[in-house]
Amino acid sequence: MSNKSKAIHVLIVEDEADISELISFNLTADGFHVNALFSGDSVLEFATRHQPEIILLDVMIPGKDGFQVCRELKSEPKTSHIPVVFLTAKSLEHNVIAGLEIGADDYISKPFSIPILISKMKAILRRSEDKRVTPDAITAGGVSLDTTTMRVQVDGETILLNATEFHILRALMNQPGWVLTRQNLMDACQSYDQLSTARSIDVLMVSIRKKLGASATCIETVRGMGYRFKTIDA
Repeated sequence: MSNKSKAIHVLIVEDEADISELISFNLTADGFHVNALFSGDSVLEFATRHQPEIILLDVMIPGKDGFQVCRELKSEPKTSHIPVVFLTAKSLEHNVIAGLEIGADDYISKPFSIPILISKMKAILRRSEDKRVTPDAITAGGVSLDTTTMRVQVDGETILLNATEFHILRALMNQPGWVLTRQNLMDACQSYDQLSTARSIDVLMVSIRKKLGASATCIETVRGMGYRFKTIDA
């Protein structure tokens, strides 16, 4: 890591002092800025205040365990974007799956290689940086859409969209003023749900507009073509 760039802030949450010190020593030598905690109880508070760029989190720690901590971090908007890597002696498949399903970015079993740990961290940080190229929040016409938390608000009030409705609305809001065909919108949902016909988009659009209330006028039907998102006063 270049010394000319700002050091990446890493938070280690590990109750075994020798492991914490070993990781900290090697990361510091590689140019990272490191802090360490030894229990799960203060992680959310620390991460909210100091905004580390990645967290190395042991599962078996005093207080709140790693899974509880990860759930808290991923459910809090101010910390949900921070990558989490689990460090644990538990290498059984169901624990790996459990960690990934609650939002962890990777999972490394002890004992582990420090060079591999650092390599994985750098890969995760690169992916995290790539995600930041796209705005996390899009706001227009009284509608606010947060791609990190999948939360949609209309005039400050949260509305509930299912995953398919969310991705349709995001596709429209990402390209305001552009007409998106029904096929375009089906493609935007392809990784999340299989929409069998273009008619599915029309049905979902009725539901989205109903949930948007007065802001439904932001979504304009372009006859014979598709839909586009515009601001109310456009």
